[in-house]
Amino acid sequence: MDFSKLCYRKDYKGSILCKVCKNRFYFKSGILIANFPHIPKRNHWDRLYEGSVEIRGNFVSSMKDLDRNIEKLISNVDIAQTYLPIVKVIKDFFDRKINYSLEVGCGTGSYSIVLKKLGLISNVILLDSSYSALESAKRTFDTFNDFGMFILADAMNMPLVDKSMNLAFSGGLLEHFDKKRQKKLISEQTRVSTHVICQVPISTIFYNFQRKIIELLNKGWPFGYEKPLSIKYIQELFNENKLIIKKIAYRDFFTAFLFRFSVKYGCSTLFVRKQLLNKLLKSEAIVLGE
Repeated sequence: MDFSKLCYRKDYKGSILCKVCKNRFYFKSGILIANFPHIPKRNHWDRLYEGSVEIRGNFVSSMKDLDRNIEKLISNVDIAQTYLPIVKVIKDFFDRKINYSLEVGCGTGSYSIVLKKLGLISNVILLDSSYSALESAKRTFDTFNDFGMFILADAMNMPLVDKSMNLAFSGGLLEHFDKKRQKKLISEQTRVSTHVICQVPISTIFYNFQRKIIELLNKGWPFGYEKPLSIKYIQELFNENKLIIKKIAYRDFFTAFLFRFSVKYGCSTLFVRKQLLNKLLKSEAIVLGE
């Protein structure tokens, strides 16, 4: 990984010298501590990624389940393109392998490892404000014998030079913030990258149905503040940052259910390959802008 892609804005003692601003930064267990003078206090997301928060109705109930899902996805690109439509969006739009990608709010890092293993991206940077999430993402990459760069930083003030990335993407990030912060998140991703993809829930009957089931099973919503967006509003966010929407795809919870069920219980994945369900039962949108 080329560390010259990074531009650190504060001076910490550490083992990495930024070639741009000449400041030094340090790693802890393979994770670069960037925007914070120390690791932030644990919060709900840390407890979620540590596994101390049980979420009923979620087929990915353990890291072993996650590993099985990833193994299936990287072994069959057709299934990957349907279960993770971001794979199809990237595969169809980019005519060559992406050099540098940035996953903002990376969580377990499953998107980045799948994209890298499928040969769509050469170098991946994973950024999150949760140290536990980054530990989980690093474990994912270690499990599949691959390498990424893991950065603990604020997504609204990222330690990256302007236009240093070919792609910045997020899945399940924007909906957890108010409109003012959503604008800042897109603005910052536009600053560091030439292309931006965001995957967000959209307000449809299928999203509301899925949410109601999870709320009933867990006696409340376990993912904190979350408000679905509309395609019109996403277009406004992109327009404000001079991004032109080039591609829109959809994801549906029923295909996700079928895929996770098939992996967990060894059933057929025939219906998981039918992208028609993504459009008919859509609950999330994947939007690419440049």
